Amino acid sequence: MSSFKYLIPVLIISLLSSYSYASKKSDTNNLKLPGRYKNRNVSVVDFGSTDVFFYMTPEKHHLLENLLNKINNEELKLTIDVNHYDCLTTEISAIASKYPDPIGYDEQSNPIYVDEKGHYVLESYAQNLSNITKEKLGLNIKGMSREINFVLNQDAHKFHQDQSAKQFTFLKQQSSDSSKYKIFQDLTLVDWDMSKDTFSATIIQDNLSEDRFLITLFPKESVGMIFSQSPKHLSRTAHPSYTVPTIFPFHAVLSPIDYNGSYSAGSSKGKRLSTVVRGVVLNQEIEKLKEHSIVLPINRYVSKNNDTIREYRNGIISVKTKKPLYTNDNQVIYKHNDAENVEILELDFENNKDLILQLKKVPELNNYLPKDIKIFRMIKKDGGFSRFSMMNLNIDDSDQIVLLNASQIPEKYSYFNLSQDFTSEGLPWIQIYHFPLNRVFKVTGKIFKKLSLTPIEEILFRNADKDSMSTDGLSSYKKIVSRLDCVIFKNNIK
Repeated sequence: MSSFKYLIPVLIISLLSSYSYASKKSDTNNLKLPGRYKNRNVSVVDFGSTDVFFYMTPEKHHLLENLLNKINNEELKLTIDVNHYDCLTTEISAIASKYPDPIGYDEQSNPIYVDEKGHYVLESYAQNLSNITKEKLGLNIKGMSREINFVLNQDAHKFHQDQSAKQFTFLKQQSSDSSKYKIFQDLTLVDWDMSKDTFSATIIQDNLSEDRFLITLFPKESVGMIFSQSPKHLSRTAHPSYTVPTIFPFHAVLSPIDYNGSYSAGSSKGKRLSTVVRGVVLNQEIEKLKEHSIVLPINRYVSKNNDTIREYRNGIISVKTKKPLYTNDNQVIYKHNDAENVEILELDFENNKDLILQLKKVPELNNYLPKDIKIFRMIKKDGGFSRFSMMNLNIDDSDQIVLLNASQIPEKYSYFNLSQDFTSEGLPWIQIYHFPLNRVFKVTGKIFKKLSLTPIEEILFRNADKDSMSTDGLSSYKKIVSRLDCVIFKNNIK
């Protein structure tokens, strides 16, 4: 715990006075979220080497409605996609997307497809989408391929690393330098039959901050995205392919999960589908689109002192410690009423004097008296976002709060206990913070009220480095239980 002494000079940095989440070009707070039908702007955000654009035009919206009608009228045949390798989820796909190439030719050399009608539906959708991106966005798609996937209750669909093979074949056939091109992926998420008070999402792991961003899809919505990245082959020689944009880890889209911690939509949360059109476009076309797009700000941190201190743009300070800091929960002095699907225990101050002494080495915390310090342990075992603002903890905006991660989860998972919903700020994502055991988060009461405990969903916590896509159905794992220790320094100093 002595590691805090190295942090004192840095922690006296004043919090950023303010940070505007509205774009310089346009205030997004009063608009529908980017990528939705009623937001006609094209927006862009930079996730490392990947540019993610959000757009939805009236023409594309109409195209999606037409596709849903054809699906509901059973013009696409469905099959359970049993992969050639083990997978953690069951993927439901249209036959025409699973077999996009002809299975033979007739006597007149016309191609024969497994599902002629379904093939025509998807081929027509992809071509119409290509026309829209050319006319509305100035992007000319070459080497095009497409697929459509249905994600049902409790499943998540994966986009695998070898799915841009057609685009690389196209680049290989070009005489010009492939560095002039970008790999293009148009991903659209559509609510097919999602339950009220749920959401689905695309998971993006940001390599710069290590946090994950959930690009949200709410019921009765569709959201359109474009992922653009320079061509880059994997080092393997057997099947060289493009490393897909920074999507964690091989997953692109979540099944619907509960949005609120206080109540649930039940075990059957509905269905949604994703459409993907891939291709190759010129760099200059992407750059021109960026010039005319609204730049969305992202809540990353500024690293200081060899990454020991991270101050996020919205004022959160994350501190790396030499070892995990825990409260001593041997004596619970009061059990509060469970709120937001969270068990809340108030802990004894005397039992945690050593921890408090370490925390009080921070200059902003060293003048607080014992009567002004409260210690809580929060235990979450189920789904939904559990909002701190709804837990009746009597927090004032000026209070200082230190959050400690006391969770114990299997090694196959990473820690993403803490989250913030930026959709209320006009941004299309929910941020889930990387919160390993050897970090503490320091926030003001004002910021604390904007944070939540993350839903206990395996895929949100899954360790990207260890996700081997091998079947785990023959093994059992302990349930994820999120435990967060909260030390509140009440600002009663006159």
